[in-house]
Amino acid sequence: MTWIIMVRVVPRSKKQSCGYDRAGRLTIHVRAVPEKNAANNELLAYLASKLNIATSHVALISGATSRMKRVTIDTTMPLDELYRRLGLEQVLQTQLFVTPHK
Repeated sequence: MTWIIMVRVVPRSKKQSCGYDRAGRLTIHVRAVPEKNAANNELLAYLASKLNIATSHVALISGATSRMKRVTIDTTMPLDELYRRLGLEQVLQTQLFVTPHK
């Protein structure tokens, strides 16, 4: 199963972290600068690391030059496990996970 998530990326952060912004959107802070795909690559590596899956199972669909991105996560784990590994609450799942694809 493949999950598609919407994520807001904040580059040039002091540390990597995952949480919600004031609007309730999934926000991931990365240390890399938004040049030469560095922030995008760090985002994908961070998600793969948090989810304990291979980086090849995480891909950017859209938003390469924007702070708002759509990312696919190809995994067999259920939605509640994704939330647990990301350290998030399930309250806002309709805003974070756009749709599962089989």
